[in-house]
Amino acid sequence: MKLASPYFSRLSVDEQRTVTLPSMIAAVVVIVAWLLFASSAPGDPWTLPRLLLGLVGIGYIFLLYAYILPQVAQNPHLHWYLSFANAVLSLGMVMLTPGSSLRFTWILLVLVVMITTILAGRGPAYLFSGFSFLLLAFYLFFTITLDLVGWVQFLV
Repeated sequence: MKLASPYFSRLSVDEQRTVTLPSMIAAVVVIVAWLLFASSAPGDPWTLPRLLLGLVGIGYIFLLYAYILPQVAQNPHLHWYLSFANAVLSLGMVMLTPGSSLRFTWILLVLVVMITTILAGRGPAYLFSGFSFLLLAFYLFFTITLDLVGWVQFLV
């Protein structure tokens, strides 16, 4: 594939789809694995919300691939909005993930950063990383009871 530009954010829609397809397929596989692992506990009241969030995530990936990528080519400011939306969806996934399957969430966050960097460049990827870190830190601050030394160790 010959690149039209050295910057991924300036690729054509078909080139962007070609470049991001492996990461999107990997994200779908991780979400399916997360769903299977997180919903395996019988009688867990969070099974249905996890299933719905996983289906929303898979639907979002297909929507991103089929509809949003062509829109981003026409409206480059959409990258910034997608960074915020991805951070909020990531927080929802972390909130509904039991501690034992949280590793799937971290893998998915790395994939989202890769896709955001490929499609939008550094700025929106930094925004996603920073905003999702702040949301996750805020959420974890109120859900994990650690002393000051424990938080410093956790963040480092």
